[in-house]
Amino acid sequence: MNYFFLSQIKICADNYLKKIKQSAKDNIHILKSSAEQIDSENDTYDFVFLSLVCCSVKDVNLTLSEIKRVLKPDGKFIFLEHVAAQTGTSRRKWQGRLNGIWRLLAGNCHLNRETEKSIIEAGFSIEHIKRESLRKAPSIVRPTIRGIASLTQEWFFYKFHFLFTFKSLSLTKTI
Repeated sequence: MNYFFLSQIKICADNYLKKIKQSAKDNIHILKSSAEQIDSENDTYDFVFLSLVCCSVKDVNLTLSEIKRVLKPDGKFIFLEHVAAQTGTSRRKWQGRLNGIWRLLAGNCHLNRETEKSIIEAGFSIEHIKRESLRKAPSIVRPTIRGIASLTQEWFFYKFHFLFTFKSLSLTKTI
């Protein structure tokens, strides 16, 4: 099985890479590439793990599309993300008020991203999710989700239909 860990923090990735090399595990891959452009072949990984990444990428939809691309059809997407608070709460209102300045101070971290919604809209089916409050964090970043998702049936159909059509077009041009 192949595992892929993506971290927005280079130092974190470097530390994990060092530990993995020391433990002689060859089935875990830590890449120092943009989440919006993962440097891997299609259908490579059995598991993709993101930790506090979706909040700070420039394009969360492109990031999730890249995860779908590199994840094997029966692979699992494991995530831990801080998210927007529930709509209508005072915490959500403060997240909205502070989001602009927070992004400048915290490396493009969005306080009010609805990551669960983005994951579902990207074509994943969430198998398990837990909503909790991140202890010892500032109140505005406490709401978190962690869970496991897989590709939806619709995504499989689209992916294989596209590949079949693409191969058919290639054969037509070759003949």
